[in-house]
Amino acid sequence: MAATDRPEDQRIVQWLCGDDEEATSIVAGLIEDAGYVPVNLGAVAGCAVMEAPRRPGAVYGEEWRLAEARGVVEAVSDGRPIPATLTTVTPGGSRRLALLSAWRRAFVHRAVPGTDLCTKLPGGCDR
Repeated sequence: MAATDRPEDQRIVQWLCGDDEEATSIVAGLIEDAGYVPVNLGAVAGCAVMEAPRRPGAVYGEEWRLAEARGVVEAVSDGRPIPATLTTVTPGGSRRLALLSAWRRAFVHRAVPGTDLCTKLPGGCDR
């Protein structure tokens, strides 16, 4: 089932973070356009839960729905461990992550010309 065909409560979360409010707003819009639900974890300094590898205490490599994601945002904001997800990666999950990485390289410079957004993202835009 395509991301855009899913009922709203079943759409998959795509996490984002950033120090530039305008840039994160643009990225959130692109995520929505792709059929996912953007969930902002706040500043780059506090979003280590997004980073690889897949491990307990990280959102990386797992499918999250908005209802679950709200608990993650609260935990990150409060400095607590994140709750476990009820959903696991579906077949093609690695491919989806690779596509999002390619999407980031392709669109970040176009969406936010003249900013240093890529230097603020873990790994920049070269991943």
